[in-house]
Amino acid sequence: MATELRKLGALVEEDADSLHVCPPPGGRLTAGAVIDTYDDHR
Repeated sequence: MATELRKLGALVEEDADSLHVCPPPGGRLTAGAVIDTYDDHR
């Protein structure tokens, strides 16, 4: 999940059992980013 959020420009810190997600600088996500869902329905 962290990898795909980073593709959108999010700042992601990974801990052993959690993710800390912050918006990118300027608050705008990367337009046109292609993310992989890994066939995960959640």
